[in-house]
Amino acid sequence: RRGMAGGDPLFQRHYIVPLIMAVVLLGINQATGIVAVFTFPVVMLHQAGLSESAASHTGVWLALTNFVVTICGVLAVDRLGRTRLLKIGTSIIMVALTVGVLTFLKAEAGRQDVCARLQSAVRGNTLEIPVRGIVPTATGVVQVNVVYAYAGKEQITLVRSDSAQPVLALRPDATAPTAKLEIRRAKFSAAPSARTGHIILACLLLYIAGFAFGPGVCLWLLSAELLPTRVRSLGMGLGVLFNALVTIATTSVFLPVVGNFGYAAMWGIWLACTALYFLFAAFILPETKGRTLEEIEAHFVREKMIATNGEK
Repeated sequence: RRGMAGGDPLFQRHYIVPLIMAVVLLGINQATGIVAVFTFPVVMLHQAGLSESAASHTGVWLALTNFVVTICGVLAVDRLGRTRLLKIGTSIIMVALTVGVLTFLKAEAGRQDVCARLQSAVRGNTLEIPVRGIVPTATGVVQVNVVYAYAGKEQITLVRSDSAQPVLALRPDATAPTAKLEIRRAKFSAAPSARTGHIILACLLLYIAGFAFGPGVCLWLLSAELLPTRVRSLGMGLGVLFNALVTIATTSVFLPVVGNFGYAAMWGIWLACTALYFLFAAFILPETKGRTLEEIEAHFVREKMIATNGEK
C-alpha cells in the first residue's frame, strides 16, 4: 500500500512501532483492574470486613480522591513529563495492591468450600439457610461468600453471622420466577474485622490516587502524541477497540477468579499487570513532553534508520 504523501508506505517501522506502543498502552491500562475497582468497591470492602452500610458510603471518598488527584496530575503532567507520571502512578498502585494482596491472604486463610452443601440445601429454585447452619461447628463471627446463577446470570453475595438477618436467602426475581438456582462457588470462613476493611479501603484510596495521578491523566494524551498523523486514526481506533476488549475481559473474570481463588488472587493479577505497565513506561515508552508531533515522528524515523543500519 502507498501513502497519500510522497508515496510513503503505511506499514513501515516508524509507523508500526508507535502504533503498537499506543495500542499496548491503551490495553495494559485497563489490565490494572481500574474498571473493576470502580465497579465492585462495595463488594470488596464488605468482604474485607466493613458492614454493608459502611461499605456503601465509601463511594464518595473514592470519587473525591479521583477528582482531587486528577487535578494534581493535570497540573504536573507538563512539568514532570508523561512517562515520569506513569512511573509514579504505577508505583503507587503497586504499593496499594501489594498491601491489599497480603491483607486478603490473611483474611481468606482457612476458607472452606461449601458449594456442594449449599446446592444440596436448595429447594425448588430457592435457598434459605442460616449462616451458622452451614458449618454448625464453626465458632466466632463467620461469613459465607456465594457466587450463584439464575438462568445463567451470575451474581455474588456475602452474608455474615453478625448481620441483622444472618440468613443466606436466594430467590429468583420477578422477571424469572421459575429460573433454576445454581450455586457456582461458595466459601465459608471466619469474618474479618472492621480493621481489615479499613486497610482495604486505604488501599483502594491509594490505588485510585496513583491511577488518577499517572495513567488517568497520561493515557489518552500520550497515546495520541505517540502516533504520527499518518496512522493516528487507525492507531486510536485499534487502541480504543483493544481498550474495550481488555475492559470486558477484566470485568468478566472478576467473579470467577474471586469465587474460585479469592480476592488476593484477583489483586495479585492486577499487581502483575501493573508491574508490566511500570516496566513498559520505564523502558519502552519515549518521553513526549516538550516535543512537537514532528519531532516525535522523527524520533521513530531515526530508530528505524538505526535498526536498518544495524541489520546491515
